[in-house]
Amino acid sequence: MSLINLTNNVAIFSISSLNYISYARTLFGSVKEFHSDDVDMYLLLVDELDGSVDPDSEPFKIIEAKNINISEFETMSFKYDIMELNTAVKPFFIRNLLKAGYKKIIYLDPDIMVFDRLDLALNLLDSHSIVLTPHITMPIHDDLRPSEQDFLKTGIYNLGFIALSNTEESFKLIEWWCLRCGSLCYNEPETGLFVDQKWINYVPGLFESVICFDDLNSISKYQNRYTLLQRPELTDLFELYRDKVLANGYHNSKRHSYKYSKYEDGTIIGPVGRRLYPSFLTEYPDPFSVKGNSYHARLISKGIIEKEARSKNEISNSMTKSGKINILLKIVIKCIGVDRYILLMRYIRWVSVTRRQKFMLE
Repeated sequence: MSLINLTNNVAIFSISSLNYISYARTLFGSVKEFHSDDVDMYLLLVDELDGSVDPDSEPFKIIEAKNINISEFETMSFKYDIMELNTAVKPFFIRNLLKAGYKKIIYLDPDIMVFDRLDLALNLLDSHSIVLTPHITMPIHDDLRPSEQDFLKTGIYNLGFIALSNTEESFKLIEWWCLRCGSLCYNEPETGLFVDQKWINYVPGLFESVICFDDLNSISKYQNRYTLLQRPELTDLFELYRDKVLANGYHNSKRHSYKYSKYEDGTIIGPVGRRLYPSFLTEYPDPFSVKGNSYHARLISKGIIEKEARSKNEISNSMTKSGKINILLKIVIKCIGVDRYILLMRYIRWVSVTRRQKFMLE
């Protein structure tokens, strides 16, 4: 039986884990104000229903990500952290919606609120396959953040929104994007990666029938370049959004534990364990297991079981130790010379990507 119930030609969907469902409720509540019966709404849940949410009481259909036929889902749910996995599954679900027969599909991040009908975007899909929206539409000449350089790191286009029509070109994009997100959807600036979003830089060059939706009156840009003291006219808008998120169960939902955050015995999965796993997945097909000769046991044998979280104080203390590290580097450069020091720095830069440190488990 299909999990997708096509009743309209248009699907609007979002993605979240249970700890973000109050935002998703706010999003879909705002969509429903302007599209009461002409779109189908879906939440792709990157988590597992645990009884705390009644899917039948929600105005949108909830589908668990584990059920959308991603062959490598277990591997992805382990090697990616919560943000990475929430973005990695996006093209896979779009593929499901296209195959189900939807003519037009819009994705919106869960922490968005809609204030008008989405006809401008939907109308563009009458003549285009893919609609993107850029982060900025004019040069930035100030010192605020994010900057143009920040967008070089995270991507030119804002993947909090993407729209596609059911065309051959859209399928070409989705098949390519699924491959990239299945293997390389890391938040890893050292290697030029930023989840699903950075890959979309290629889309206008690789695919046809792409349009950039840059109507400044229709799509909000990064408002965190300002404060409410600088833009007091936005206070009512922020308070409206805050009140709706709170009313939609924020305090309860934020306490939800993420299904894929722990091994089967409740031990936290740390970032090093996640990053090293792809090098050993053929040896350990069930990464969450703690039974017998498991991946978890191998990490323990090598002393690589991490703390549940690092506090702000721990991070701050580690930063204060940088002075001692700098002294050590001065000693190193005197011992090995400038030329070898440069080679050492190049190696350190390369090996600083945790995925490249499989030698720790060998």
